[in-house]
Amino acid sequence: MENKNWTNAGINGVAAGPKPVPAFVNGGSSAAPTPPLADVPESFIRPVSPAQLQKASPPPRLSFWQRNRIPLLTKILIPILSVVLLIAGSIIVLSQTNKSTNLAVELQPAEIQLDKLDIANNLGLQGSPSLVVNSRLVSNGGVIITPSSQPAAASTGQIYYDNTTNQLAYFDGIRFIPIGESLSAGAGLSVVNSTITNTGVTSLGQLTGAVALGPGLSGTNGLLQNTGVIGIVGGSGIIIDNNGGVITVSGGGNNTSYIQGGNSFGATAVLGTSDANNLNLVVNSTPVITLTTDYHVGVNTTTPTSLLQVNQHSTAPGTVSNGAASTAVTGTATTFLTTFQPGDTFTITSSGNNCVVQQILTNTSLICRTALASATSGSAYSFTSQTRFAVADNGTASLPGTVILSNPYGSSARFSIRSDDTTNNLTIGANIIGNASDDGGSDTNTDYIQASQFNSGTGGTIDSVRVCFTNMDAVNKGFRVAVYSDNAGSPHTRLSPADTPDGVGAVGWSTVSLGTTLTLEPNTNYWIAFSMQVGVTSRYCRQDGGTTKYQSGFAWGADFPAIYNVTDITSTTVGAYAPYVTITDHSALTSAISVSENNEVGIRPLYNSDSTFQVFRKDGSVIFSANTIDRYAFASQLMVGAADNEYSSFFLGNQTKGVIGARRTTNTTTASIMELFSDVGGAGTMQFKIQADGTVRVGNPAADTTGALVVLDTKNTSGDPTGVNGGMYYNSASNTFRCFENNAWYDCVSRHKIVLGSDVTDNAGACTNTDIPGLSFSVTSGQVYRFHALIEFDSAATTTGALWSATTPANNFFSLKTEHPTSSTTNDFGNVNTSDGGTCSGASFATTGNLAKVDGMVSPSANGTLQLRMASEIDTSAVTVKAGSTLEWW
Repeated sequence: MENKNWTNAGINGVAAGPKPVPAFVNGGSSAAPTPPLADVPESFIRPVSPAQLQKASPPPRLSFWQRNRIPLLTKILIPILSVVLLIAGSIIVLSQTNKSTNLAVELQPAEIQLDKLDIANNLGLQGSPSLVVNSRLVSNGGVIITPSSQPAAASTGQIYYDNTTNQLAYFDGIRFIPIGESLSAGAGLSVVNSTITNTGVTSLGQLTGAVALGPGLSGTNGLLQNTGVIGIVGGSGIIIDNNGGVITVSGGGNNTSYIQGGNSFGATAVLGTSDANNLNLVVNSTPVITLTTDYHVGVNTTTPTSLLQVNQHSTAPGTVSNGAASTAVTGTATTFLTTFQPGDTFTITSSGNNCVVQQILTNTSLICRTALASATSGSAYSFTSQTRFAVADNGTASLPGTVILSNPYGSSARFSIRSDDTTNNLTIGANIIGNASDDGGSDTNTDYIQASQFNSGTGGTIDSVRVCFTNMDAVNKGFRVAVYSDNAGSPHTRLSPADTPDGVGAVGWSTVSLGTTLTLEPNTNYWIAFSMQVGVTSRYCRQDGGTTKYQSGFAWGADFPAIYNVTDITSTTVGAYAPYVTITDHSALTSAISVSENNEVGIRPLYNSDSTFQVFRKDGSVIFSANTIDRYAFASQLMVGAADNEYSSFFLGNQTKGVIGARRTTNTTTASIMELFSDVGGAGTMQFKIQADGTVRVGNPAADTTGALVVLDTKNTSGDPTGVNGGMYYNSASNTFRCFENNAWYDCVSRHKIVLGSDVTDNAGACTNTDIPGLSFSVTSGQVYRFHALIEFDSAATTTGALWSATTPANNFFSLKTEHPTSSTTNDFGNVNTSDGGTCSGASFATTGNLAKVDGMVSPSANGTLQLRMASEIDTSAVTVKAGSTLEWW
């Protein structure tokens, strides 16, 4: 090749040449060229092959100095342009850092084949030459890199296009990093200036959704650290430390993601969502713990209705057997004591019989409330799990089972609260076995012993028995007791000594020793037996209901038999009980305090005493006491709220004694025994007061404008009730107050008066009688009435007189006397002895201000009304009775 020096004379401001086109490496596509970024100088270098290079002549526009350097520039520029074309594929601008010179090259595809450029041959280099460019490369047409496999040996910054993954990658000194479209910015990620920034949540593999730094996780200096448990939300197939099958996080469609563990949870344990609504902990395909979308947690239930609901497990271990028409059920490998409580129901599979549990004897024995119809042997059984504990959204906690509050100083329970299996009442158990009530009847005991069956409830130790007597013989007061075991519903083996000590009975509850201390098992039936010394008047307490069994022919003073011989049975219960000295369990006790669903509180004492219920102050003084013997309640302070729709305080008594009693011990006669106040007329106005001397005041003691009423009872038929001297009532049949005086009933008020409310006029018909409405009163047959009327009237003229009369029912006698003025000095008098009789006067004293008097007496023989009447002497000449006229009767 000719050694000539070449340079670029078109630097900075040369004429524009043709547009550059992209260069293609190794036979690249010949598609239409991409427009250049800018025009290139008119002077250009046109690379050619070595053979063509020998025949090339310098461009005609080059200077002498430039022509001498062309061969040298050719040897240097051709290899450089080959490398640049392989990288840039278009126009290449070389900007030297120490010179402000640009070299623009325009390539014509028709004049050069880039795949034939050989840097090594052109430069005379051996091996794998490298081209180092220390200035900026600008390509106006794009760069195409031939796909290849990943280089085995790479340098930091090396770029290649992978022919398998179709990804452009660069070498970071350790590994090739995919770049370009293969880099995906997921949720919380962004790519800015080739920098990946995480501002939120990152998608981890196939695990989608939110991943939060919860308890045990921390992020420091770009490092995620776990010091506890990692919570994973969602997912469809992530294995976490599955060496040996510890935990597997997997999932599928329909929100069924779950955690399944082998060694940790058991071979078939699963934690996950069985549906779209609940998150379940599943053991052996059965949901055990459920969290619902309304934030309710259920144990042994997938449909909890409370914030927390714990149900009885539905597993029925073992098998059960029972006889036909029997209440007893026995089990094999069963756990009755920890599975059921009284009131629960289970179904025997083979027979379909339902047993409602009445009593649980042991883990393998229980009693049903009613006899089962058919016999079964070794049958499976099933039951629906019942709620044992629930906390509602309003804070109400429901506990249908038994709560044992254990003694902090010992292992035995001292107190229990349970729900009654029949009434669902809250019950505080009493620590006894037996019947501690004497509300039933009584009976005698002659030449026999008798025993009543009782359940031990809590179980514990006893050393004495209390027996109730309604009467005790004055001489023969002895009694003795014994305790027997139960055998199929009958007393059997004696557990107490044969020769227990004698007790001395008295009316009420009497105690006698057993002669030993017995330990009774919980929830077990026992029989308390007793006998009495023969006495004429001795009687013991009993109640209807229950079972008492007798052994006849038992003489007083003989030892109790070792085996009880039943000779007679009654459906009663003896009034006897044994208090526990120590208590072993509180699972089933006789009610002592009960609180119903309506907040009704019932208190049942162990035995009758005066103060069976008391409330104390902190200092120990009693502020409220209920006496059940004499049936009264004492309270130093008592406020009663609304207890009735009509009354704020309401008391009801069904005894022959008084319902309410108040007593005050004082020497001051005016001291109050009772005072009642109201807010009428001002706060705290006293309306009723009873003084210690018996004075009763009604209404405000201070005079006011109100006026309080004392209203007596009204009898609405004729006749009087049985009288008591000083008694008083109102009879609406006779419209009279009636008073009982000197052992006889009289009208309390001597005169009754009616005042006419409005004028009454008569001007129709001469001497035609007309009623005076309002001047009348009722009369009763057989009574004698007297009456007096003062009548003010006007006349149309002084020449117009008037007539005054009265009508009565049938009577024994009737007498009427009238008087009315005819002048200033004369009066007209009339006497009448017939109903509605009389004659008119001839004149009136004046046209106004006339006064007539009517007096009479009547003894009616029939009930009716006495009615005063009037008439004008002259037709159409009016006589008017004026308002204010009066009628009195007695």
